[in-house]
Amino acid sequence: MSITHKLAMLAAALLLLLITSASSCKEPTKPIELPVTLEAVSVAVTDVRLKVSMNDSGTVRHYRLARDGELRNEGSFVGTDTTLADRSLVPNTSYTYRAFSLHDGQVVDSSDIVLVITMDTTSHEFSWQWDTLAQTGTLFGVYALTETDVWVVGTMTDKIDGWNYYYNAAHWDGSKWDRINIDPGATAYQIIVFSIDDIWVAASAVNHWDGQEWHYYNLWDMGVLQRPGDGGIISLWGTASSNLYFGVQGGVFVHYDGATFTKIETPTDMDLRGIAGNSKGELWITADASARRGSLLHYNDGQWKTIWDEDNPFFSEIDTLDGDYLDTDAIISVDDYIILYTGGALDGITTRHLQEDFSDYQLLYYGLHGFARDISASGINDLFVVGNETSVTHFNGSTSFFYDELFISLFDWWLGVDQVGDKVFIVGNVSGQPVVVRGERK
Repeated sequence: MSITHKLAMLAAALLLLLITSASSCKEPTKPIELPVTLEAVSVAVTDVRLKVSMNDSGTVRHYRLARDGELRNEGSFVGTDTTLADRSLVPNTSYTYRAFSLHDGQVVDSSDIVLVITMDTTSHEFSWQWDTLAQTGTLFGVYALTETDVWVVGTMTDKIDGWNYYYNAAHWDGSKWDRINIDPGATAYQIIVFSIDDIWVAASAVNHWDGQEWHYYNLWDMGVLQRPGDGGIISLWGTASSNLYFGVQGGVFVHYDGATFTKIETPTDMDLRGIAGNSKGELWITADASARRGSLLHYNDGQWKTIWDEDNPFFSEIDTLDGDYLDTDAIISVDDYIILYTGGALDGITTRHLQEDFSDYQLLYYGLHGFARDISASGINDLFVVGNETSVTHFNGSTSFFYDELFISLFDWWLGVDQVGDKVFIVGNVSGQPVVVRGERK
């Protein structure tokens, strides 16, 4: 065989080898890319909510969450993000968090470190002063615009020289109370103050102060409510004079848009005692009747949802002295939460619920005191709950404190409370008289 022929055969073999090698080679495996981000959604006194986010490809995403370098949570989700809660933290303490994305159990990417400082607690220490506004009567509502601009409403009567003098509102200017009669002969139940020239009172009618005079809206004479059938106006909530809601006895709801009062049908015939809402237009309404267990309703964009009623209890997993907790009057919206008291004749609980997921809640405290009638909060770490049996409890974000010095008897009631700065104003009925207790944090 000639040299030329041998070289040709060798070249052919080399070419075949190259072709075979090329066809058998695979594309190099690309590294998995799962970028992950982390942000603090809300920070409280003893807990924090964090959102873990990754690109959504329709597949299950696996993550790991570390606090101060130690594993706190590991799980998975479908979609772009999930929100986690880390609880049992220490007040006024710094923590660092980092999220990791996982593939086949291995870390692929990590987020930036997120620094969180929990809120501090507030002091339970208050000094108290008592004001009796009339010989007889009851105060139901209070609104503190500033420390020197406070309104209370109810019914107050003085008998002088055989004559009865009636009042249903009083104003505190920082040094003295001035009583007035807004709606003659009527009991005023609730008040909301947007400014010194924009005040609304729920009484036998709706009353509005525009800075010059009181305007009187009789919803029955206007055809909004009907007699017989619709009861009195007992609750009030709103964001402005162009967005007000009124709760009525018998399960009737009324909205005012600045020009027109509109009656809204509800899924209950019980009294609508408490209203709380947010800037998105969502409302939570407590309904109660003396002979029946209560209900909690949610209203949004014209749609009603019953969160619980006597046939569908909500807190059934909590041990109680008085059966499943259903009855509630006191409710308030604070930041991203709804805070409410729920209880029976013997005991009760105060809980904090996420507005976006009401079933995600925390038990703030349990009490054996009277049924709560009102809640006020300057923040989630500064909360007052008042009620029957002259019970007053303060929750500072971590612990609760009951004020023995404000307890009078099992037969007297605190019915309203409001806070401004380090001042708190509590109203009710003590020994048949309309009383205001003014508290100042020490």
